[in-house]
Parts: sequence; C-alpha cells; structure tokens
Amino acid sequence: MLKQIPTHLITGFLGAGKTTLLQHWLAQKPAHERWAILVNEFGAIGLDAALLSGATEQSDTKTDDVFIQEVAGGCLCCAAGVPLTVALNRLLKRAQPDRFFIEPTGLGHPKAVLAVLTGPLYQGVLDVQQTVTLVDARLIKDSRYSEHPTFRQQLAIADRVVASKADQYQGTEFTDLTAFLSANFPKLAAPMRSSAEQPVSLAQLLADGTDAPVVAHSAPALTIAQPRINLPLGPAPGDWVCLQNSSAGHYSIGWQFLPTDRFDPSALIALIDEVRPIRVKAWINTAVGSLQINRTLGAETETETESEAPGQSVNRLELILDRALDAAPLTARLRACLLS
Repeated sequence: MLKQIPTHLITGFLGAGKTTLLQHWLAQKPAHERWAILVNEFGAIGLDAALLSGATEQSDTKTDDVFIQEVAGGCLCCAAGVPLTVALNRLLKRAQPDRFFIEPTGLGHPKAVLAVLTGPLYQGVLDVQQTVTLVDARLIKDSRYSEHPTFRQQLAIADRVVASKADQYQGTEFTDLTAFLSANFPKLAAPMRSSAEQPVSLAQLLADGTDAPVVAHSAPALTIAQPRINLPLGPAPGDWVCLQNSSAGHYSIGWQFLPTDRFDPSALIALIDEVRPIRVKAWINTAVGSLQINRTLGAETETETESEAPGQSVNRLELILDRALDAAPLTARLRACLLS
C-alpha cells in the first residue's frame, strides 16, 4: 500500500531549466531511496526522459532505483486529466517510490495538474510538498514570457521560485525579477537568497521553514552519458519519424533520425538560427560524437559536445515555434545537413 509519498511539482516556462535541475538532484539521490519522475513534454518526439536517464549514469544511483516515464505531445491535464492519472498510476505501480517528481510541460496548465495531485483520487497516497517554479530572470521583461497565462499560473501556485541559470546573469536580472514578483505575486516578493555560486540542492530548496521563497541557482555542470532506456519511438527502417503538435498559439516539430545518421553541426545550427524557434532541444550524431543543443529564444545558446562514438540511439531534434511551419521543406533542408 502506497502512503504519503513526498511529491514535488517542478514547473517553469519553456527553457527555464527544469530538466537540468532534476539532473542535478539525481546526482545527489540518497542511495537508499527509490525515485519516480514523470516528465511531460509539449513536443511529440520527446527528449527529456533520455536526458534524465543519462544523468543517472553520472551518479552512484542504481538502475533500479530511478524510474522515469515520459508523456510527450501535449499537456498532462488535457482530456479531464486522463493522461495524468493513467501515467501516474502506471508509474506508481511500477516504481513503488520513496519520492516522486512531476515535471509538466512549460506550456501546460499547472493548476489543473496540482488539482489532480491533491484531489480525492490520490488522497493519502501522495503528500504534495513544496511546488517549485523555475524562472530565467533574463527573460522577465519579455512580455511573451511574463504575460503568458501559463507562466502566471506557474507563479500563482509556487511555494518556491528558483531564479535559474543565475551564473549567466550580467546586470539587473535579480532586481527585475524581484520587482516583477512584488508587483504581481507579493507572497513571493521576500528578499532573495542568492546561492549562484553553487547549484541548489534538493534539501536546500524543499526544506520547510521561513527561508526566502526565491533562490538563485547556477546551471550545474553535468556531463550526460548515453541513456539506459530504450525509447519506444523510433524511425522505420530507412526513414525518419517527423511528428507535430500545436496548442495555445505554439507549434512543435520534431524528428527522430536514424541511429546511423550523422550531421554537420555548423549547417544544422545555421538552419536553426534561420528558423528562429522559441525553444530547441536536440541530441544528434556528428562525425566526432554526439551534440546536445538546449536553447531558448532571448537567452544565450547552450551547447555541449560529447566525445563519444556516433551512432547513439536518441538522435532527435525538437523545435517549438510561435508560428506554424510546413514540416516538409524543413525535413528536406535537414537532409541537406547530413554528412555523406
């Protein structure tokens, strides 16, 4: 019988750093605990589960102590919460966890997700503790970010706000964030505690007490190894999979490439620059290893190249845009980025 499982909702808009923070916490997981992580992505291809699974390679975590399930292609709470309850029940049964993390898509409806978690169906099963919302304060003056209804929902339900990627701030970002919270969410406008020198630990962030509700968090330096999981989606022999999704004025296009495909990274990044998506996630093969791209419009590009043999099984690209684009011409141009 599952009872009172500590459960944490980790929210944040597109590119705020939710998966990166979870990677950091996975590296700190106590050896005796079993963790379950439910990841929801707006894009239909999905990459976060692979990144989280790869993070366990860099820690002392046992394979059977971390259970990760991904729900891609839209918000968890759509269709009256059915996708959420189905995914939750399946993961709880399989994992029997000591601690549970839920990462909804940055374009979802966090109030509806929280209502399911705290509702009668999971009463006595889940102990929903502090809800954490990540904010990249470099973007707080961008109205596409600060005025978006989902972003405001995330802050409305937050117990803690993490000013993420604080090591990349260069000016008035903390002041801007504090002013925004004071004007719009007074409960979160207490003095900020800065810990930008070190990534925030799980114990620091979720501890009870009167600590500042807003903390600064630097991007942890992690090297992500090849993921253990066998992802269920894969291309047919000799072909690519291309999937699209749209909701609330946002559009995603994602590709699963063949494991043997290798790309010219310069040509690929140039194409992404030309398209100007608002969010990019990629893990692709190149001639010298695998390349990870994690980019949000309005923030600096973040890339990481791994010195590994090409041919890893993920080999995916996901774009989220604020306009609809025809996937066919983009697919043709991606093929032109392939190395012969």
